[in-house]
Amino acid sequence: MKAIAAVPAPGQKPLTLDLGQILLRPMVEADLDAVAVIESLVSPEPWPRSLLAAELDLPGDANHWLVAEHEPTASVIGFAGTMVVADEAHVMNLAVHPDHRRQGVARLLLTQLLEAGSHRGAVATTLEVRSTNRSAIALYSSFGFRRAGRRPGYYRDGTDALIMWRRPSKGERP
Repeated sequence: MKAIAAVPAPGQKPLTLDLGQILLRPMVEADLDAVAVIESLVSPEPWPRSLLAAELDLPGDANHWLVAEHEPTASVIGFAGTMVVADEAHVMNLAVHPDHRRQGVARLLLTQLLEAGSHRGAVATTLEVRSTNRSAIALYSSFGFRRAGRRPGYYRDGTDALIMWRRPSKGERP
């Protein structure tokens, strides 16, 4: 298996994990069709392509969007994005194509989002996750995210969202 390097934040060392032939890179407009397909496959309420495009068009460097690409085929197999406001990062979205789940892709994407947030000055990170999405909750928990609240009926189908926060302890990197 080929060791891959995630796109490092400026001044940071690349994150390298052995996941086969997968490359993380910044999301560009040409990726939006593939990203929209993944989003429609994995989300009961997918973000429309236009919203994803709008995220890429935002000025400044507060937003950080990545795709995971399978190198031999140049296929986009996952994506993720975060937004940093003041000293807090918000994981906006993270999705992996169903054919590539449980292979470490989401873990790699989330690791890179946390690094990007830290580089941009975030000392804490938050997200909302469907209360019924046990695999995502387990992933986030493994990164130190803890349940901090609930948004009743947050999703259009009436499902609650769990609010999770990751606040590193003293001496630990954000």
